[in-house]
Formats: sequence, C-alpha cells, structure tokens
Amino acid sequence: MTSLTSKLRRVFGRRFTAWSAACAIVLVSAASAEACPMCKAALGSGAERFINAWGLSIVFMLSMPFVLAGSFSAYMYVLVRRARAEQAAKQAGLSLAANEGQGETSP
Repeated sequence: MTSLTSKLRRVFGRRFTAWSAACAIVLVSAASAEACPMCKAALGSGAERFINAWGLSIVFMLSMPFVLAGSFSAYMYVLVRRARAEQAAKQAGLSLAANEGQGETSP
C-alpha cells in the first residue's frame, strides 16, 4: 500500500494529499449530517411554535424560484409593452406628418 501511495503522490503531488484530507473529513462528518432530517422530530416535543416556523421557512424557500421567475417575466412584459407603445407612437407621428404633408400639396 505504501508503494501505491508514493506512486500516487508522485503523479498527483499535493492534490493527492488534499483529496485524501477532504475524503476523510466527509467520511467523519457523515454521521452528523445524517441527523439533519431529524430536526423536526427533535423539536416535536412541545415546541409547536418552532415547528410552525420551520414549516413556514420551507414554504418560503420553495416559493423563491417562482417569485424570481415571475418578477423577471413581469419586468420583460412591461419592457415589451413600453417598446410597442413607443413604436406605435412613432408610427402614428410619421403617419400624421405624412397626412399633413399631403394636405399642404393638394389644392
């Protein structure tokens, strides 16, 4: 095993040591990460206010992508409406100028 480690160290240099340390940290912390889904169960013993807040925070987190997409869509809709209104105003202004020009040349 030592020869394999030395060969890997020669090939990958310090990266091998960094990856080994990262893998060790992940493996050691896996037990504490396993407990995270149990937070609600731990608060279930008479902490009704905390459970409601926890559920509400989940609703806010789930709704945020829809709020962002909706806001972006509404902004784009307003921009398109303004551009169309400006374009219609320019065309109306050009047609008025064309009509005024025709009225002056006709007897």
